[in-house]
Amino acid sequence: MGIETSPDHGGAGSSFTSAIIAIEELAKIDPSVSVLCDVHNTLVNTVIRIYGTQEQKDKWLPLLAEKSVSSSNGYATLLLILASARFFLSI
Repeated sequence: MGIETSPDHGGAGSSFTSAIIAIEELAKIDPSVSVLCDVHNTLVNTVIRIYGTQEQKDKWLPLLAEKSVSSSNGYATLLLILASARFFLSI
């Protein structure tokens, strides 16, 4: 689910507008899935893309772009780490 993540990190390299269109289309079928996609793409991935070190980007973005939310235990761990971070990303 790396809609805006660069292809170098396994994502689609698409725009924010493309992400919103995908989220809206998912919401037509299942709003809860669209929320997961929205949080994953616009909050989690964006935080790492903008504020993460190159090492963090290389470690996490390919995993987040390729793994599904429902089957990734690492995703829940990452969310917990992000929720506990205050002023910097420490992964």
